[in-house]
Amino acid sequence: MKELVGPRDTGAAAWGASVIGAGCAVLAVGYELLGMALGRSSSNGGTLAVASVVAVVILAMVVGFSRAPDRMPWWSWITICLLGIGVILAEDLIAPETGASGQIGLLYAVVFAGAHLQPAGAWLVASLAIGGDAVIVFTTRAVPDAVGELVAVGAVILMATALLVHMGGHQQRLTEQLAALASQDPLTGLATRRELEAAAAQAAAPHPRRLRDAPPRGTALLIVDLDSFKALNDTYGHLVGDAALVHVGSLLRACSPRTATVARLGGDELAVLLPDASRDDAVRVAEEMLRAVLATPMLQGADEVSLSVSIGAGHLAAGAAAGLTALYAEADAALYRAKLGGRSQVCAVVAADAGPSVAP
Repeated sequence: MKELVGPRDTGAAAWGASVIGAGCAVLAVGYELLGMALGRSSSNGGTLAVASVVAVVILAMVVGFSRAPDRMPWWSWITICLLGIGVILAEDLIAPETGASGQIGLLYAVVFAGAHLQPAGAWLVASLAIGGDAVIVFTTRAVPDAVGELVAVGAVILMATALLVHMGGHQQRLTEQLAALASQDPLTGLATRRELEAAAAQAAAPHPRRLRDAPPRGTALLIVDLDSFKALNDTYGHLVGDAALVHVGSLLRACSPRTATVARLGGDELAVLLPDASRDDAVRVAEEMLRAVLATPMLQGADEVSLSVSIGAGHLAAGAAAGLTALYAEADAALYRAKLGGRSQVCAVVAADAGPSVAP
């Protein structure tokens, strides 16, 4: 149900609820104060007290929603719209002389729902607002006048909802596109450095279920570098170099465990994050990747272009205070040793005082 009627973005919805809620609270009290000052018969100390209580309740809800929007259940967002419609309905039935000003109050809930709720939720609120308006006009007006007012107000509600739902959907699509650009490398389709950092932070976080099942084995990072990439670009052109990155990236994904994050860090440097993996696990996966690249040349027209990679493996034990920076530094140092050793190999530092472990 959350996907049908809940908020598209809880943060934005909380801000919208704060603005509309605060405005409604001020208007509720201000309307009664102005009525008393002008001598309106329906405004008195009792109605001012009721308006003040309503304002306090609204402000309390605003504070609750703005402080912890992500903790609010999905149904609470549509509930505030229904409460708003209910308050307007009660006020118009108690004081029918409020006229159009009371009906306009229905638009607060309609605007909030159209701007922040999923389309189904927005249309549900719009339908209930039109239903509430029908109750108001047919209870307090003659039938001909009631029909005219219902058509006029209903048309405004429908148009406002249609426009807001369309704008909200367009904004959501743009947001999703921006999120995709931030999380996915446009050339290879691999994750970006930003996604790799997020995955590393998640891998370092404690997982109670994992602790119960088996002791955590730490986090590993593989840095993969295409050998002689500059020579490949100079010989075949940059388009072939780009194709080589895509080709190798697909092989890395095919060899990676389901929980791994395969990313492009920039240029010809790729990376594979292996959560809950030992150093031996990292070396085993890296060796499989190297064999796959060597055994799968890239097709370039009728020709086959042989490729190779150098891979450096870094590892952090479970509970280590160091983060991705230290993990990257270790993997990068291992990659440097792999290149010095002749490329097309896997290298991992097995201990601080030992030399690299090389797997050709």
